[in-house]
Amino acid sequence: MTDLSQALPVAAIVVLVLGLIYMQRRLSRLEDREQLRKQQHQLNVQMRRFAELTMRLLGGEEVRGMAPEIAEAIATTTIFSRVSVAFSDGVQLNVGGSAGLTEAEASAVTAMLNTIAVGKLSDMCTAADHVGPKSVCMPVELRDTTDPRLQDSVLVPICSPRNPPVGLLVLQKSPDASGPTAENMVGIEVLASHIAQSIENTSAKKRTFQSQKLEGMGQLVAGVAHELNNPLTAVLGYTEILGEKTDDASMRYDLSVMRREALRMKRIIESLQQFSRKQRVEREKVNLVAIIEETLASRADEIREQKIEVVKQVDPALPQVVANQALIDQVFSHVFANAMDAVSKAGLKRILIEARALNDQVHLQVSDSGPGFKDAGRVFDPFYTTKGPGKGTGLGLSLCYGIIRDHGGEITASNLHPLGACISIQLPLVSLEARSQTGATAAPVIR
Repeated sequence: MTDLSQALPVAAIVVLVLGLIYMQRRLSRLEDREQLRKQQHQLNVQMRRFAELTMRLLGGEEVRGMAPEIAEAIATTTIFSRVSVAFSDGVQLNVGGSAGLTEAEASAVTAMLNTIAVGKLSDMCTAADHVGPKSVCMPVELRDTTDPRLQDSVLVPICSPRNPPVGLLVLQKSPDASGPTAENMVGIEVLASHIAQSIENTSAKKRTFQSQKLEGMGQLVAGVAHELNNPLTAVLGYTEILGEKTDDASMRYDLSVMRREALRMKRIIESLQQFSRKQRVEREKVNLVAIIEETLASRADEIREQKIEVVKQVDPALPQVVANQALIDQVFSHVFANAMDAVSKAGLKRILIEARALNDQVHLQVSDSGPGFKDAGRVFDPFYTTKGPGKGTGLGLSLCYGIIRDHGGEITASNLHPLGACISIQLPLVSLEARSQTGATAAPVIR
């Protein structure tokens, strides 16, 4: 009886322990289910928010205007509570929208972005440790110069396949969140690719619209050029005849003014006629490094007299492009002349020339420390100029646009922060004809 009385408490304890273990497991399973339910709900909310943003992006809504909403959507539906959305202007990255950041953190992000060269962003992210297929931990080369608060950031390049990044997502997770993991990054990476696609679609529409404007201008000029040239020729001829017949100095001066302005009108018409020319130009392998050096040599005296600092960051082994030598020389000469004009009255007179190969293109950039473009969106419009009367027709960059597009390349204009302007040119390493023969996609051109 005594043995039995002693065994009962032990059995009760064992039963109690087993019961507690059972209850713990049941509670753990319930907690797991609840956690899974919460995760599934969060994922559903994220998918809905991202889907709404994607519909608007691909529907044509302006991406930069949506940047704050994009940042807020990521910050409220993922493990990342602090988000910055930055866009490239061709030279540097600028924050377009953010969410969850303090003023100090926002300043730290801006400072970090200023240290990233857009042209090297793709290589930098490729070499970094990956979280997901397209997202990376903070690259090693940025850690020494980056604010400690950003050391654990995840970077997601905004780019589509086979194209360089056009922006960057800077993500910082919540203090109590685990991860990040590749699973956490799936939706964000897909959203980043949709942002890139939207930017590229917008750029394509702008290029098409610009090409249509230039083509329409060419058709208009082609129809009236002959009628304008005939009376201009007569005016020029009679001013010469009258100048030879008169001895009146005042009359001679007036006639010289008439002749000068008539010649200016003739040059404008000749420039406009280039828009309507349909002939194909001969192309060959062109050395851009030589074109840059020759242009600088021809303007060496002006550069020295104006005390302009010209900085070259040009790869000496830059591959040759298939192009028309005279036309590409005309483009670079005009872009460089514009940069010289922009810095002529600036406090800091500095022009930066960059040229490098990236993927299957050569990228050429001319940046200046001038006041910047008054309206970067109208830079390539015919007759748009901010120069004084008689100093420019507003056709130079329009012609450059047509030449570069005809070569299957791209030319863009942007303002720099806080001052300055940049003209970026991309030229394919392979001619349009070769690309079409190999089945590659060729950019639309003006013929």
